[in-house]
Amino acid sequence: DTIDVMYIDNNNIDRKGGQLIAQVLGSNKFLRCLWLDDNAIHVKGAKAIAEALKVNKTLRRLYLNGNSIGDEGAIAIASSLRVNSTLQELGLERNGIGGVGIEMLCNALKENKSLQKLWLKGNDRVPAFSENLKDRIISDYSVTPPANSARNTPRSHKDFKTRVKSDTRRDPGASEIGTPDDTKGL
Repeated sequence: DTIDVMYIDNNNIDRKGGQLIAQVLGSNKFLRCLWLDDNAIHVKGAKAIAEALKVNKTLRRLYLNGNSIGDEGAIAIASSLRVNSTLQELGLERNGIGGVGIEMLCNALKENKSLQKLWLKGNDRVPAFSENLKDRIISDYSVTPPANSARNTPRSHKDFKTRVKSDTRRDPGASEIGTPDDTKGL
């Protein structure tokens, strides 16, 4: 058996932990969804994860909410989005990302066609030029998510299960991601 979903929220993973996770992501062939919310990964961890995203071919959902990555981390992730063709959802809420980082992420979305949702709530304002990306960016200042999602971003494993079921109707490949029940007994 392989693990295709990992929840490592609120586990005091720091910059070095983020760098170690990035090493695994670089060679990963199975993991499809990774939650790393609220772990103090900061800029160095975000940069390492961004480099791993350039070569990773399996990860579809990554949540880095509340990790203080700032503009520097967002710029690194934006650079990886220009290359990555598998990531479909990216959570970057509450990361202290300013106008420069937001602008770089929006510019990267113009080139990246795989990323369907980018959560940016709790950061700086999304620039007006991103109007043509409004169906893909969810922030304090942009449109609300599609009607079939109960909340803007999954907050719990139970909510993730609900989201996967609703996403499966739109994306038949989403069912490959699995549910939290797949991780029982680990």
